[in-house]
Amino acid sequence: MGDNIQLIDTPGAAIDPRRPALLAFPSGQEPGERAIAALREVYAGDHPVTLLTKDGPLQATVATINSSQTVDAIYLPAAEATENLRTLEGLAAIVARLNAPGGCPWDGEQTHETLRSYLVEETYEALQAIDEGDRAALVEELGDVLLQVFMHAEVARREGTFTIGDITGSIGSKLIRRHPHVFGEVDATSADEVARNWEQIKKSEKPGGSILDGVPAALPSLAASQSLQGRARRVGFDWPDIEGPLAKLQEELGEFARADNTGDREEEFGDILFVIANIADHLGIDAEQALRLANRKFRSRFGIVEHLADERGLEMREMGLPALDALWEEAKTRLARANDV
Repeated sequence: MGDNIQLIDTPGAAIDPRRPALLAFPSGQEPGERAIAALREVYAGDHPVTLLTKDGPLQATVATINSSQTVDAIYLPAAEATENLRTLEGLAAIVARLNAPGGCPWDGEQTHETLRSYLVEETYEALQAIDEGDRAALVEELGDVLLQVFMHAEVARREGTFTIGDITGSIGSKLIRRHPHVFGEVDATSADEVARNWEQIKKSEKPGGSILDGVPAALPSLAASQSLQGRARRVGFDWPDIEGPLAKLQEELGEFARADNTGDREEEFGDILFVIANIADHLGIDAEQALRLANRKFRSRFGIVEHLADERGLEMREMGLPALDALWEEAKTRLARANDV
C-alpha cells in the first residue's frame, strides 16, 4: 500500500482522495451511515474499495458499501485527479486538462474578454433556478458558474498573472479580515452591527475612496441604482422614512408628464425609476428581483393568452384590446387555479 497511505481512525476526519486511505474501525463494527456519507461526499460512486472483514477482503464500490456490514477497515486506492468529480481539485484537474496542450482547442483560445458573456449568462441561469425553486437545476447552474471561475483562473495561469490559489487566498483573507467578530476580538451581535463594521473595514482598506466605488458599473441599472442609494443611506444621505421618496415619486411623475421632447422624457423617466429603486430599498425589496418576477409572471400569462388565441383560431393582431384583455383575465384565472392545486 505504500508509505503515502492515510490512516483514518477518527470519525469525521478529512480524507484526501489523491492519496490511498485506510479507514480503521473497532473490530467488528459497522461503518455506519455517517462514515459512508462522508466517503460519498469525496469519492465517485464507482470508486473501488476493499472491505477488510473477519472472513477476508471483499471488493466493492463506494456506492455499494453496506452500512450494516461489519468490517475491520475499508481501503480506498487513490483516485485520479480527473476522477475526483466531487472535489474542487478534481474540477481544477479537468479544466487544466482542457486548457493544456493537446486539450480542447476552444478552451485554449479563450480570454477573460471572450468568457465574459458566459459568466453573465450562467449567473442569470442560476438566478432563474432559484426563482423557480428548482434545486436540481440550481446544482447544475452553480456548477456552471464555478466552471467560469476555474476557466478564468486557467486563462490567467497561461498569461502568468494569477492562479486559482490567488483567487481563494484573496477571498479567504478578505472574509477573515472583514469578520473580526468571528475571527477576532470585536463584538457584533446583530446584522446591522456587522454591516457597519464591514463598511468601516472596507473604508480603511481603501482610504480616500468613495463608498459608491464597490458598485460595479456592469451591474444591471435597476440593481445598481438600488445599491448606490443603499450605500448613500448608510452615511445618512437619504429620506428618514418612506414618505419622502413617495412624495418625490409624485413630483417626478409630474415632471415626466410636462416633458415635451424625447431627451427630457428619457431623463425624467430615469428619475422615476431611480426613486422607485429608493422606495424598494426603504421597504427591503430587491427591485431587480421584483421586476424579474414580474417579467416571469407576464411571460407565463402572455404564453397562455397566445395558446388560447391559437386554440380558438383567433389572430391576436386583429382582436383588439378588449378581446385581448378578456383572454388576459382568463389566463390569470387559469394560473391562479394551477397554483392552488
